Amino acid sequence: MLNTDPTLQNFRINVKGASIESTGSSRQRRKADKIKIQDLSTSQIIPDVKDSQILKLNDVSVFGIKDYSGNVQSVYAIQTDNAIYTIDNSRIARIQSLHETVLFNYDNTNNHYEVLVVSKNNSYQIPATYNIPNVTFPTPVFELPPDGIVPDFFTGIIIKLTNKISGRLIKDATLQMNYFDANRGNKSSVMLNLGGGRYYVPLPTNDTSIDYYFDTQKLLMTITQQSDACIQLMQAYPISDMCSKVPDSIKSFCLLIAQEMTVKIPDTLRTVSIYISDVPLQARSVGHLSNFEIIAYVPGEESSIVPLNTNNSIRLKRQIQTTVGDITIDPNTLNEFSIQSSGTQGECNEQSVSGGDTPDDRTFNIGKSNTKVVFTYGTYSVKDKIDVYYMNQPVFSTGCVGASGVTTISLDGTDTRLQVIVSPNCAGETGTAWYYTIECLTTLICEDNVCYCGVYRRQSSQTSAPSSNGCGGQGSPWNFIVQPLGSAWEFTSACDAHDRCYSTCNKLRSECDNNFLSDMMSSCTTHWNDDPDRLRACQWWAGKFYGRVHASGASFFAAAQEEDCDCASKRRRRSVTNNNAMLTT
Repeated sequence: MLNTDPTLQNFRINVKGASIESTGSSRQRRKADKIKIQDLSTSQIIPDVKDSQILKLNDVSVFGIKDYSGNVQSVYAIQTDNAIYTIDNSRIARIQSLHETVLFNYDNTNNHYEVLVVSKNNSYQIPATYNIPNVTFPTPVFELPPDGIVPDFFTGIIIKLTNKISGRLIKDATLQMNYFDANRGNKSSVMLNLGGGRYYVPLPTNDTSIDYYFDTQKLLMTITQQSDACIQLMQAYPISDMCSKVPDSIKSFCLLIAQEMTVKIPDTLRTVSIYISDVPLQARSVGHLSNFEIIAYVPGEESSIVPLNTNNSIRLKRQIQTTVGDITIDPNTLNEFSIQSSGTQGECNEQSVSGGDTPDDRTFNIGKSNTKVVFTYGTYSVKDKIDVYYMNQPVFSTGCVGASGVTTISLDGTDTRLQVIVSPNCAGETGTAWYYTIECLTTLICEDNVCYCGVYRRQSSQTSAPSSNGCGGQGSPWNFIVQPLGSAWEFTSACDAHDRCYSTCNKLRSECDNNFLSDMMSSCTTHWNDDPDRLRACQWWAGKFYGRVHASGASFFAAAQEEDCDCASKRRRRSVTNNNAMLTT
């Protein structure tokens, strides 16, 4: 869990005056490290393939995906006592502390990114753009056995996180899972963000069949390679320059992560690489797992906890509640949970927000930056005032009126949140009523099973022909095994048809997934009908492939729909310029 020590603020103040410098070349640092690091007894390398934690040294932990032969295929998170650094597609996607979130918004077309710092009811865009770093991470080759038989790798826990107010999927959270291992004590893992509001973590098991494939030397070699790439990545971000541009209210936090990115994390990873053969390997003996809890960090919200009792049932605590009953967690299967965040943020394209004499202040996630929203309001005969803010600046106000209206607001910034404050009875009257609606006309809204346009759920238009790329998804951490398995069991044509279905506008995801299973089963019968053992194995993997896309394919479905479908509005508008926004009536 991230640091909740009340003395942390004092520590941050002390850091504020620290000098942050480059850690220098590897050769220069190695000599110093050999003098400084004497005892590695508190460090550990975790060889268990089904444990997402790769290594731990002091308060720095690295999480990633390992294959059955021991290769570290990818690193997706680095955690310290103060923050979680999420890595996605060889870039830092976000940095999450207990109260602040740093979001990196990448513009691939122009090869640059912008940085947004978000805290509760506040956000700040750093007034600069930076070139996207070009760091190459290793991609070890996983050699599939000739018979195509490997243990089940689709096991662990998947969390589906939704907003309680709107029911929409929360795609930009950071989730951490804590549990108790009877043999190893308390354990903690950062969950992998699969996209589409899904978060995943494998659970360690005592499956000895994995030992047949596992090679410790591959594990140590790829830890060194991945560590070197992570060092390059951390040092590729001009974090000191970013911190020089933030306001004083978040400067101490920024300087803290700057110290970690330029000194602490690189030094830790470099030490592990140098002394890789001396770092102890954790014993591969898993005890009974219990006392599960999920900690959810949602940008702009208070962190929340979902505890699981020793019977593995979910109960309500603080701002998160579950939508499922008692569930038994089996580490050898894929366990799915659906939980809701009941924070104060609403969503664009919800139904009308309405009220009376009570003042109202809420924040909406509009889903994307640099966009337009249509704001519809009504205050009837008793006068009220409704103010809209974007990035802490006013972008629209009704004034103190008893009226209704519609306006379009252009939001030119990287924040994806809009704040609406209602001041009822602004003329001193009582007994008022008011309402408003925020509609994102050009934003494709993707729920779990369908994508649509606007609050009235208009259909989108096909802008390009549906495409396919075989088995696996772009950027998926499991491509190393999905692609060879798909080829080995003759699933490629079924995967292509599934891709094209996902890319077809207004399709239901469930229809695509069901057709995918049917196509794979037909392929099994076509190719292995004369070999009962191979036929059963093929059908087993078809079920696993279907289960995988059914549980976590929402992100690929949304990405395909967003790439090939369009929600451009056909309304004609007249625009007038405001100091902070373009207002259209």
